[in-house]
Amino acid sequence: MKRILCALSMLALCGAAACGGDDNDNPPPDSGTPDSGTPDSGTPDSGTPDAGPADAGSFVAFGIRVNDPNAPTGRYIYLGAYPNQFPGANPDGGGLDTSNLTQFGNIDINYALGDAYVFDRNALTMNEYTVTDAGSIQDAGQFSLLNTGIKANTALSSIYVSEHHEVSYTFAAGSSLLIDWDPSELAVNNSLTATSLSGPTTTLADGGVTTVYNRFGSGNAWVWGNDIAFAISWYNSDFSAINPAAVVALIDKDDITQPITYVTDTRCIGANATFIDPAGDLYVSGTSQNGPFQLFPPTGTTVPDACVLRIKAGTTTFDQSFKVDLLSATGSTAIYDTFYLGGHMMLVIALDPTQAAPTSAATFSATAKWAPFLVDLDTGTGTRMADLPTTGVTQFTQYILDGNLYYQNYNTLSTSSTPANVTAYLVAPDGGVTTEATIPGDIWDMGRMQVH
Repeated sequence: MKRILCALSMLALCGAAACGGDDNDNPPPDSGTPDSGTPDSGTPDSGTPDAGPADAGSFVAFGIRVNDPNAPTGRYIYLGAYPNQFPGANPDGGGLDTSNLTQFGNIDINYALGDAYVFDRNALTMNEYTVTDAGSIQDAGQFSLLNTGIKANTALSSIYVSEHHEVSYTFAAGSSLLIDWDPSELAVNNSLTATSLSGPTTTLADGGVTTVYNRFGSGNAWVWGNDIAFAISWYNSDFSAINPAAVVALIDKDDITQPITYVTDTRCIGANATFIDPAGDLYVSGTSQNGPFQLFPPTGTTVPDACVLRIKAGTTTFDQSFKVDLLSATGSTAIYDTFYLGGHMMLVIALDPTQAAPTSAATFSATAKWAPFLVDLDTGTGTRMADLPTTGVTQFTQYILDGNLYYQNYNTLSTSSTPANVTAYLVAPDGGVTTEATIPGDIWDMGRMQVH
């Protein structure tokens, strides 16, 4: 029997790089609900390992978000499948063929075992979709998650674990839920409230520090040995307090009821992203919660420079011999996000050192100007990337497909805006950039589907 573990929080919008979800768990604009502390996410933030190289019967599944004033939620999500390559790929960034797309409303999309699983946030149903030889998406069945205790407009994100398990997760202040369900039977097996990861009161495992913060964030998640590993942080949405450590949570991938291990380090704070290198070591980026706490620390708080730390494979403590200072590497004063490219190379989005800095935490997201840098974790040095655009008031998301990083950014002028066209880039580990496609919306998810 195939089983999938899902975690759902009672969010209107949440971080989900790995599945289509409302952009990454950062505090930039395009936040969906003002003052909710739950920004849009793609995403992405990308924690789902890819399904391997393309082969016969393999399709790239691709979702896009398009704003539409006639849609009940102001937007539609479209899902399509394209044979063996990123859709619309050409040297000039040509348009996407949308003729074979299926329209959905307020959904999240996850991929497992060659199929797509579409979660309807309003109806609280999960539909399985298969792909035909012609690339058409076919509905293969549905079940309800209503009796699990989740509420309407709840977002879902996912990480592929093994042939029989997929862990979907989103954790937020006040309520989190893990759901164990069976994709072969399309039925719920079990659900569990994850109180140990929930706010507003959270006790960290680094000395009994108890914090009462009204916002909770989680970054990308990965299978790491016998655990699921992801960066987490607790902070106030009014920027008045933040937990003074970078924290990685480790959850037993086969038994979610086991105690959670927290690995902490005070050399940087506000952890928001993780990745695993070819040696199996786990890295975490502490970006002071995407920058605002770096420039505007809470009263009485000393905020260390944003950095990258490492936990070596087989250990559950941070390696004290390793630290990369991201401010020094970029010459910047704040870091928004980091994206893993391969080897020990990262794409780092930093406050543009040539532009005027924001003047307050409250206006940080609306006034910050961001620039891309290629950072080498072996040398701790960075180089500004000329082939990726520098923009302001910007949302960034990433998707990993077949080991490659696909990256998009776009200007957001209000909480409801999505631009008419978004450019997607393929970024190589050496910093090479290829313009892949111009999309009539923005990337909502990427994954692989397989003809059975």
